[in-house]
Amino acid sequence: MTDPTPTRAKVLTAIERLMLHVEHDMSSPDLVDLHAEMEALRERAEAAEALVRDYEEAVADKRRLTRVLDVALNGVAGAAQQASLCDLIGCAMNLRERAEASDHRATELAQALSVLMETSKAAVAEACAVQSDELVALEHLSKLTFAIQHNPNCPSPWLVRVPGRSAIIDMKPYGAFGGGGNLTDDQLGFGKTLAEAVAVLIPSEEKA
Repeated sequence: MTDPTPTRAKVLTAIERLMLHVEHDMSSPDLVDLHAEMEALRERAEAAEALVRDYEEAVADKRRLTRVLDVALNGVAGAAQQASLCDLIGCAMNLRERAEASDHRATELAQALSVLMETSKAAVAEACAVQSDELVALEHLSKLTFAIQHNPNCPSPWLVRVPGRSAIIDMKPYGAFGGGGNLTDDQLGFGKTLAEAVAVLIPSEEKA
């Protein structure tokens, strides 16, 4: 077997000679080129290391933000240990569909509310008109002696009595209730509303 020592010695000697050559002859074109290439390689290695660090930071930041987004979408209890962006896309699409459904429902409710408000306005206007008529009727009655009766079971539930020939209100039965015709001498006004009942007793020309 050949002893490797002479070969190793030759390699070491060659390296020593190269080092001496480098130390004493840095002006050699080959060495200048080698030094420049080594410097360029070092710079490229440093740039590559910086790029790797940037990628590692970006990956860590992406994982952190994915976790934050997962918690925001699903809550701490519903969030995965480390969700992927693909998982969150499904959640986001589901939220969008729910938001669109909510918007549609809100539009329907707004339309229904608008109809209800218009109906309410009409009902209020009608009620105000009826109330106004009732107030006018009471104003005319206030100048007279009168009595008001109300029976919700009658087709014309309002009955207004004013004195007849006796000049008093006797409150006696009328019609079928008298068992054979009117027993009352009162003047009677029937109506579905108080204003209608008063209008029977006090014609419009007398009101004027």
